[in-house]
Amino acid sequence: MTVIQKLRNFITSYSHFADENLVIPLSLWILGTYCYEIFDSFPYLVITAHVKRAGKTRLSELIGFTCSMPFNVAGATAASLFRIIQDNKPTIMWDEAETLSSEASSLTRAFLNVGYRKGQTIPRATGQGVIQWPTYCPKVFVLIGDVYDTLRDRSIICEMQRGEPKKRFAYETAKEDGDEIAQELKQVVAANIEAIQSAYAECECDFLTDRDAEVWRPIFALASVFDRDMYRQLSRIAVDMATEKTADVKRYGYVNQEEQERIVRREEYGRRAISDLLFLTKKVKSIESKNAVTALREIDIAPWRKYEGNGLDMNKLADLVGIFELRPKVIRQGTNVFRGYTQKDISTCAKKYKIGEN
Repeated sequence: MTVIQKLRNFITSYSHFADENLVIPLSLWILGTYCYEIFDSFPYLVITAHVKRAGKTRLSELIGFTCSMPFNVAGATAASLFRIIQDNKPTIMWDEAETLSSEASSLTRAFLNVGYRKGQTIPRATGQGVIQWPTYCPKVFVLIGDVYDTLRDRSIICEMQRGEPKKRFAYETAKEDGDEIAQELKQVVAANIEAIQSAYAECECDFLTDRDAEVWRPIFALASVFDRDMYRQLSRIAVDMATEKTADVKRYGYVNQEEQERIVRREEYGRRAISDLLFLTKKVKSIESKNAVTALREIDIAPWRKYEGNGLDMNKLADLVGIFELRPKVIRQGTNVFRGYTQKDISTCAKKYKIGEN
């Protein structure tokens, strides 16, 4: 197994992606943090989601374990960032980057607008005269919604969605595994630096617009050296991800964010309700709605006793499972007539939406 494959397995073990193809450019970006200085420019990485608890912070931690010289900042001033870049040549990890959409100072914006390009500096007056402070280094921005337009244009956007990763995260174990991969990445880049430089010189990415070609060119150069089998697939991914930027920018105020949270929460609990109903009807052909509610509330490790404060009732149950097109209906069993759910309907719904038993 190559080190790039190890890196991808490591990331996908602890992170859920709606589209696992995202891990292909993401892993190459991490690899690029070890040699970004040989490129004319290096893209920013934006990790975003529409809601909280979508795995943004977890993914940024995994990147921090495996990239070159991670340096975590939040709300840092441009002046402090100048010094950090000059002294450490870091990969800057900028959490809670929502403020960059509206509150960033003009100096911080200027710093970020040019900081993806080699040789770009910002002059600052000091007691010793004017100093040209460097701005170029890899940068990761973690936020809900989108960063402002000019920063967005300079970035590869990785949008996260809520979901269960394959493996339970244990910080120390993951960090140890990540450190081991990081050492391998550093060594393999050092051993292939001339090949990377040659690939970069030959890479044009002429199927992308000029700005997107500039952003993606280092990623394709690395792919040509370390991941040639994925080169064609990467081309498709790059075109799709670049084109996604043509969509309207998502600005989330408090109200909109709360609405997004509500929608995602209902879907989560709807999936859980179907999973629990599937468990309850393993040995019966149907279940009456009121009996289903009673049985669901009696499951020790289920959330139904306190769901939305007062707990689950028939209307709330119908609302939750209705998201997945499962609805109560009139059922006749001999002389007994009631509204409820059939095992067949529940099973069909679970299979269609890939919902497993609890």
